[in-house]
Amino acid sequence: MEQGKMRLSLFARENGFVAVLQEDDMLEEEKDDISQESKSRVSSSCFKVYTMQTGHLTLKVSSGDITKENTDAIVNSSNKQFSLKSGVSKAILDGAGLQVEQELLKMARKANDQETEIVTSSGNLPCKEIIHIVGSSSPADIQQKVLSVLMLCENRKFSSVAFPALGTGQGGANPADVADAMISAVVEFSSKKTDHVKNVEFIIFQSSMLADFHQSMLKSTKSKKSLTCRIKGENILFKEIEPAVFQLCSETTECLSKASPIINGMINKEQINKTIRDPAIAHFTKKELKILRKMEKELKVNVIIEKKEQESYITLKGLTAFVYTAESRIRDIIRKVERIENRKRVAILTSSTVEWQYRSGRKFKPFDPFTNCDLEEAFNLQTTSVQIKINSEVYNADIVYKKATRGGKKIKKLRNKITCVQGVLV
Repeated sequence: MEQGKMRLSLFARENGFVAVLQEDDMLEEEKDDISQESKSRVSSSCFKVYTMQTGHLTLKVSSGDITKENTDAIVNSSNKQFSLKSGVSKAILDGAGLQVEQELLKMARKANDQETEIVTSSGNLPCKEIIHIVGSSSPADIQQKVLSVLMLCENRKFSSVAFPALGTGQGGANPADVADAMISAVVEFSSKKTDHVKNVEFIIFQSSMLADFHQSMLKSTKSKKSLTCRIKGENILFKEIEPAVFQLCSETTECLSKASPIINGMINKEQINKTIRDPAIAHFTKKELKILRKMEKELKVNVIIEKKEQESYITLKGLTAFVYTAESRIRDIIRKVERIENRKRVAILTSSTVEWQYRSGRKFKPFDPFTNCDLEEAFNLQTTSVQIKINSEVYNADIVYKKATRGGKKIKKLRNKITCVQGVLV
C-alpha cells in the first residue's frame, strides 16, 4: 500500500497534477488550496458495491455508467423497432457510435416481428458486444428477459454480462419489483448446468435504486427456495465495499486525462483474487463462518464460500497484503477442522470396539465418544492417568485402578469391550 502511494506521488509530480486521497477528516484549508477550475473526481468505485455468490455465479450490483463496463456484453433495453434513443439506451448508442446504431437498425429491418434480441458489435465501447432487447415494465417479463439473455450469453460462451435496471426508465416499473425479478432470474440461471457465464453485473444509473436491489439480495438469501443461502450447501457472504475516493487537480485537462487510467491501473495492481480449495471447508460450522465474517470486516477482504460435497472452496478478494493475511488465517482454521474431523473418525471407530463406562448410582453409564477414545488411548499407551470430564466436571482418571477422582470424590469405572463375531455385536 505504501509503495502504491509513493508511485502515485512520483507520477503526480512528473505529470503536473495533485492527487489527494479523500478522508473524513481532510483539513478544510487543504481543500481551499486546490484550484477549483480543473477538478476531476475518479475512484475505484464511486458508489457502494454489493456482491452475491449464487451457485457458480457472482452477482455484483453497483451504481455507475454501463457504457464504461468491459464485460463480454452489456444489455441495451430498446423498443420493438430497436430504435429507442433516450435515457440509458441513448447513452449506449451514443457511446458506441453511429456505425453500431446503423448496424442495429439494419439487423432489425431483416428480423421478423417476433425477434426480441439482437446482438451487435460494441463500436467505441470497452465491452465486446451489445445485446439489444425489447424492453418491458412487467416484472414477470423482465425476469424471463434476463433469463433469456443469460442463456444467450451461455450459448455465445460469454463469461460476463452487465444489465441496466430494466424497465425503470420510461417503463416506469417499480424498482423493488424489478430488483426481485432480475435477481430471481440470476438465481434460477445459476441452478442450471452451465459452463461459461461466471459474472453478472447490474449497473444502476440512479444510485437511489441501490437500496432496493440490496434488499432483494438479502431477501433471496432468506428464501427457503434459495439455492444460495444454506449453511449445509452453497453459502454466501456479503461484503459492502466502501470506496476509496481521490480528488485530482491540475492546470490542464490533458494531465487529468492521463492520470485517471494510470491511477485505476495502480488500484487494480494492488488487488488480487485468491481461491483456497480444501475438502475440510465442507465441514465448516457456524463457528468457523462467524470467524470468517469477523475477519472480513477486520481486513476489509471480500470472502465468498462455496460448500459442496464434491468440491468446496473459498474465494478471497481485496488488497494483496490483506488477502495473504486472510489466506494464512483460513489455512490455520482448515488445519484445526481437519484435526477435529480426524478425531471424530477415530472416536467413532473406537466406540465400535470398546466402551468405557462410569458408575452413576447403581448403574454404569457410557462416556461420550471423545472421552471414550481418550481413555482407550491412555490404556493402550499404559498411561497412568488422564484428565476427563464427567457431567461437565473435570476428574483425574487412574487407568491402572480404574477410578476417577475429583478432590475427595471417587467414581469407579468399568472397561467393557464390545467384540464382533461374523458381523454380530456380542
